[in-house]
Amino acid sequence: MDSDEGTDWLLELLTEVQLQQYFLRLRDDLNVTRLSHFEYVKNEDLEKIGMGRPGQRRLWEAVKRRKAMCKRKSWMSKVTPGQGHPGMWEGDGAAAWCHAGIGLFTGESPGTSSSVSQMGKGRATPGLA
Repeated sequence: MDSDEGTDWLLELLTEVQLQQYFLRLRDDLNVTRLSHFEYVKNEDLEKIGMGRPGQRRLWEAVKRRKAMCKRKSWMSKVTPGQGHPGMWEGDGAAAWCHAGIGLFTGESPGTSSSVSQMGKGRATPGLA
């Protein structure tokens, strides 16, 4: 699987917590290609790929933050469909974007400065700066 096929969000997440060296092992060895796949990863799995306990704690905290952010976005998509960016929140699009880890409210791909800076700051609401 090529890293351009939808796992850029994973590299971004790992980079935020300085664990980018585990990207290939998480993607290829543990088959993590969606945020929801972390539900099936255990600390023992992370130990097997060489990640120490402090790194595991940072990773789990980052995953928790990302899931919370996606939950908020999913809720907002049901309350205010179609506002901000036309077509972006219609149907199940919000859930799909969150699973892939792409910034819903900024409309940008992971790795762009705007989507990274908005993460976890509670300011990613459309129309509000």
